[in-house]
Amino acid sequence: MIENMLIVGAIGSGLFTCFLALFAISGWVKYLRDEAGRFQKKWNWKAVSSVFIFIVLLLGILLWGNNRLGLYYMDNPTSIALFLNAFGIFFFIHLFDLIIIDYFLIVKWHPKFLNLPDTEYYTTIKPHFIGFVRGLPFGIIGSILATAISIIMT
Repeated sequence: MIENMLIVGAIGSGLFTCFLALFAISGWVKYLRDEAGRFQKKWNWKAVSSVFIFIVLLLGILLWGNNRLGLYYMDNPTSIALFLNAFGIFFFIHLFDLIIIDYFLIVKWHPKFLNLPDTEYYTTIKPHFIGFVRGLPFGIIGSILATAISIIMT
């Protein structure tokens, strides 16, 4: 199961990075976050569609990981195995986002071509770590949903 989490988590991290790159290049990030890194109070259709695409992408990765678990590693995995697999994949992607994207790319490197402001959100790890912790319940809910859909699909 751990091998599946690592493989799907690594591929999912790559897809997540591509999503973030397209999101940044398109300029849609300004519709979701302000210069201080806080979520905008009012969302337009671009912000809503970005969040929707992100949720669909993440749920798709978790479902693919659970399907792959059943195909290659376990015959008829239990609901606990499916949940742990889905959450393990989510955690891998979430940790990749915190360490590689948030810390090394945004805070440490802080490249000029990204036009990041010099606010606390973009120059310190603390707000990203807080976001990491706040994102864990989202991962639990997403993993429960992926588990339920995986059970229904089998």
